[in-house]
Amino acid sequence: KIKDRFNNNAHIFKGKTASFDKLSAHRESDVIHIACHGYFRGDEPLFSHLVFSGDNPDESCFFLPDIFNQRLRTSLVTLSACETGLSHYTSGDELIGISRAFFYAGTPSLLASLWTVNDKSTSLLMDRFYEGLIDRGASKSMALKSAMQELKAMPEYNHPYFWAPFFLSGDWR
Repeated sequence: KIKDRFNNNAHIFKGKTASFDKLSAHRESDVIHIACHGYFRGDEPLFSHLVFSGDNPDESCFFLPDIFNQRLRTSLVTLSACETGLSHYTSGDELIGISRAFFYAGTPSLLASLWTVNDKSTSLLMDRFYEGLIDRGASKSMALKSAMQELKAMPEYNHPYFWAPFFLSGDWR
């Protein structure tokens, strides 16, 4: 569905074709949407990671140092995954987490989540978000607000668990 929002001007990588090398190769795309599993490790935040796909964790897990070493030239990274917006405070008032890694890598805007998300409601929220952003030309913040309001209006998704885990950081325009 999301590919259709981009008028088929999108590259889709799924299954074994989804890899960090593919992300690196498309680092100049205007929007990067990553739908995968995300794990935040509060005890060892540098071991927080994204799991793209595959049976071999050595090939499919991408840890914070992997992300920090990217040089992205994109306007928005969407992390459609669990716990991608959580961070750990260090003694020097630094934040360490997946979202921080993407900002360090160069993205000015990030859509991330604060808790474990529901697959169906997240899929619907993302579709509505891109509908507002691309089809209606809304700002990132207004597209997210509108998508959240649409889900909140649906009886099956009106609980905040379904529509509130995602937040936009950085450039909201």
